[in-house]
Amino acid sequence: MASPPASGRSSPCLGSRSTAVVALDCEMVGTGPGGHCSELARCSILDYHGNVLYDKYVRPSQRVTDYRTPWSGISKHHLRDAMPFSQAQQEFLPFPS
Repeated sequence: MASPPASGRSSPCLGSRSTAVVALDCEMVGTGPGGHCSELARCSILDYHGNVLYDKYVRPSQRVTDYRTPWSGISKHHLRDAMPFSQAQQEFLPFPS
């Protein structure tokens, strides 16, 4: 199963309060011996109406030892140009709490 391409988009509405309901999906890959540690590899956020607010691949901090492709849909090529986790984390700081 091929994973669809990340849109790479971030909505200009991320900071607004008009989107009170969102859906968050995170795809994880395995790192470390046997791939037993889970690390973020893709984050997708949709609003109530299904509009994409955020959808990006994220490069894990550690070397991936199990892509978990049957469940995550992620393969090595998806993470080739992915942003580092620390950068993705910074993109969420403006979110209102």
